[in-house]
Amino acid sequence: MAMGAPVPVMAAGPAEIDRNFQDGSRSSARALTEQGQASFDAGDYEGAASSWSKILDTLPENDLNREERENALLISLEAYKHAYRRKTAERGGTSEAEVALLRKGLALCDAYTKEFVRVHGGSVSPAVVESRVEVENMLADSGRTIETTPTPILPPTTTDPDPFTRTGIQRGPSGNGLIAAGSATIVVGLAMIPLVVVGAQRSKDADEDLKQAMDEGNMEAINQAEDRKSSATAMIISGSILLGVLTVGGSTMLGIGIRRRIRYTAFSPAIGPRFVGLSLQGRF
Repeated sequence: MAMGAPVPVMAAGPAEIDRNFQDGSRSSARALTEQGQASFDAGDYEGAASSWSKILDTLPENDLNREERENALLISLEAYKHAYRRKTAERGGTSEAEVALLRKGLALCDAYTKEFVRVHGGSVSPAVVESRVEVENMLADSGRTIETTPTPILPPTTTDPDPFTRTGIQRGPSGNGLIAAGSATIVVGLAMIPLVVVGAQRSKDADEDLKQAMDEGNMEAINQAEDRKSSATAMIISGSILLGVLTVGGSTMLGIGIRRRIRYTAFSPAIGPRFVGLSLQGRF
């Protein structure tokens, strides 16, 4: 692997050597990203996965490369899934050749998880969990068993039966609850619109009755019209407040839920791979 610019005659300090190393690694990673993107656009999903997976060998696991490596893993897994689906559709069934693609994805995920836990400790992100689970489900649907060997992370005395915990993976919130609650809240908020409309109509009618009562000098009718006017105004105010609060609150919950649901998992043929290319420049 290229180490960047040649070291000058004078000995460089650790910081300069590290910077040269990172620059060379990132340059190679960008080249692999573009190579994988070209393969993906051409429909060579297996070739794209091969190129993108090499980014994990190019960029060492550290705080600087943490997000880039995760993105590289996710789009590699996505490419393996695309390759599996395409080859299965072309063959009209599943053979070991297609299943091997899924196994490559799981092996890549195992290697990534082992290195991630070694360097950072803790657990990989929910996005990695979701992507891995999807590959495992595809493998299970094919009638094959999972042959990858999880890397033990917790002490042998643990009683946690969840294999994802033993491999350093923890399940995170999917966002479905927030999506459902946010949608329901928005519906309730929009239901306040008729209340505002009815209140506005009643206010208009009350104004007309009040004007007529004042022309006639009928105090009783004036008082009744003013009461109806106050009631209509209260309907408008309360309906407007509830409409704003519920729709804004519901939209906030819905937005958070959607971000949790699709974060890193919405890698599609159109935008997924290019996201990594951008993230090598700066995360957004």
